[in-house]
Amino acid sequence: MNHIDEILYITSLPDGSLLHLSDHKTIKTDTKPLSFLNRCCLANGSSYEGRIEAFRALTGTSQKPAVLISERLQRIFFPTLRAEHEECVWVQYNAVFHIHSVDAGHTEIIFHTGERCTIPFNYRIINKQLKRCTEFLKKLNDENSIGFAGEYDDLYRTGLPGMQEGKEHPEE
Repeated sequence: MNHIDEILYITSLPDGSLLHLSDHKTIKTDTKPLSFLNRCCLANGSSYEGRIEAFRALTGTSQKPAVLISERLQRIFFPTLRAEHEECVWVQYNAVFHIHSVDAGHTEIIFHTGERCTIPFNYRIINKQLKRCTEFLKKLNDENSIGFAGEYDDLYRTGLPGMQEGKEHPEE
């Protein structure tokens, strides 16, 4: 599979995962969701663990962190339960158009493709995950945010201790 955009959500199977794609297609893999997501992260220059750490740092959230698969494409998958839970569904944030409550324990997700699925999770949980992803992307893309780049700019302007004007490497 080359196009992460085609995946609307991922469910776990006893022996792998089921990738739910646009056009009501599914692909069964022998890889569990976390392994699949880690492979996607690695293909985009990071690891699942690194993406989780970044999400937690930027949102201040520790529970149910989402995973940024591709920084360039801004593709994020969020979990409906603890990531390791067998009944966890991973939903592609970018594919969601609208959600609404079916009843106290079920939420219908309407995707940009027009496809719909009802998942056995409370509306409040799904809505909170969508808001966290929005907040994460906003902070990730905020040019005014202070992070490593801001610290680097400060060091560039003031120089590193022991650094001399016009020399990249100070002499020892």
